[in-house]
Amino acid sequence: MPTLALSPELQSKIVHSLSSSPTQTITTLHALCLTSKSFSREAEPHLYASLSLTSPQQAYLACRTLAANKRLAKLVRAFWFNDETQNRNNGHGLPRRFWEGIRNALAGMKKLQRLCLFDTELSNAWILDPAGYTTISSNTSTIAFEPPFQLHEAKLHFTWDIHLVSFLSTQRALKTLQTFDIIEDAVPRLPLPEGSLPLLQRFDGTLMVAHNILALGCPLTNLQAAIEDGVHAPEYVLGFLRRLAGVGKTLKALSVLEMPEGLAGDAVDIIVSLCPNLMYIGLVPLPPVHRHTIYAPLTRLRNLHTAHFDLTTWTPHPEVRAQRAIACE
Repeated sequence: MPTLALSPELQSKIVHSLSSSPTQTITTLHALCLTSKSFSREAEPHLYASLSLTSPQQAYLACRTLAANKRLAKLVRAFWFNDETQNRNNGHGLPRRFWEGIRNALAGMKKLQRLCLFDTELSNAWILDPAGYTTISSNTSTIAFEPPFQLHEAKLHFTWDIHLVSFLSTQRALKTLQTFDIIEDAVPRLPLPEGSLPLLQRFDGTLMVAHNILALGCPLTNLQAAIEDGVHAPEYVLGFLRRLAGVGKTLKALSVLEMPEGLAGDAVDIIVSLCPNLMYIGLVPLPPVHRHTIYAPLTRLRNLHTAHFDLTTWTPHPEVRAQRAIACE
């Protein structure tokens, strides 16, 4: 008995409805691809548009498929890898061949806009370096990697090194950048070439890297920078805040993590004078006494909606009732 064929419009609506469902899974889209060729054509773009992978084995197999099939790789607009098995790897990182597999897959993702890579060893940014890399089988042959995409958002947990800097200098459409680096000394981080990241609006990373970002003159609206305790001298921190003058007109939200309590007063004075359009400020250490030295400057920020204060150094720690009373101040 012949089956009734669904119209392309109806198939498209079915796939769109399934792909936009909050309970939708990759398994369902994959099953739909196997239903018929016409459904496969409709479902494949939704199946490969956003890949979120948490298992190294799953990620390696997916990347091998994408590297071998450029048509599928062109469908990927968001790629996320975060190794949730890291606590079961006995402290050993993923092999080099795994990262080469990710690099080979990225080479075909011409429409990629969002990239999130989390490396527990922070040592594999070489996979993004346009200058190329040396293969496992040969110590002399180098494979070049010309990023075929222009990212809008990147979350990259790699050491800030020449590989990462070389890659970021090619990303002229990037608007959101999050980096993660272990700061153990006060050695300045490599600067980005002048003119890099001309559209960057949001940055989250360490203070040293944020210092380099400010030097570019990006139109930042949101900035979060983390201070490493015992690494940065007070004058370096205040010097960083003075460089906010370059983004004072565009900056809407600023968060400085792990700020020493002794710098809070001077820091707030600098921030308020240079960034009059702030709508959010944090994480400001609030002293147990003389809190007016923090409150008074903040009253000059007419657009301020939220201020996030740090009370973790208070001894004893204030109870919930006390915190509510402080919030009412």
